[in-house]
Amino acid sequence: MIVVETYSTESLPVPTAVSARQLMDLAFSHEDEDERFSDHDWNHALGGTHLVIREGDDVVGHAAVVRRTIHVGGTHFETGYIEAVGVRPDRQGLGLGEALIGAAAEVIRESYELGALGTGRRAFYTRLGWQVWLGPTHVVRDGVWERSPEDDGYVLVLRFGPSADIAITHPIACEERPGDDW
Repeated sequence: MIVVETYSTESLPVPTAVSARQLMDLAFSHEDEDERFSDHDWNHALGGTHLVIREGDDVVGHAAVVRRTIHVGGTHFETGYIEAVGVRPDRQGLGLGEALIGAAAEVIRESYELGALGTGRRAFYTRLGWQVWLGPTHVVRDGVWERSPEDDGYVLVLRFGPSADIAITHPIACEERPGDDW
């Protein structure tokens, strides 16, 4: 049985936070240099809800849900944005990632209007009910929507409740932030 622990950033024990951060480096160590997990990536995961799977004292799986405002056309949605998803390489393929994303989806449905994330690993998320955003992507900088074509096909959403009927072909935008905007 897989047990997913839930913490706010404020209640996340320091040793757990340190282990989770180290896990991200390990989980992304095989990636291209441009795709390695950075301190900006970790900072994006702070301030929300952390989902943790342990083996003893070691964190072997982690995901975070943080609050972001996502704009679709003329409507904005309080969005649960998934960050810092990783499973220790020797534990991948055992259902830990699915358990983390399932728990994250529960957090999102309970507290937000829309779920979103940015990834190149679309197949994993689409089989869990996420949809690739088909419309053009943008970043809001100083109140102005700027086109970000490099993010097209990279943004996935979980529509439900207030966001169930939004068309995934409309323009979508996030607010700018340090590091990757999406």
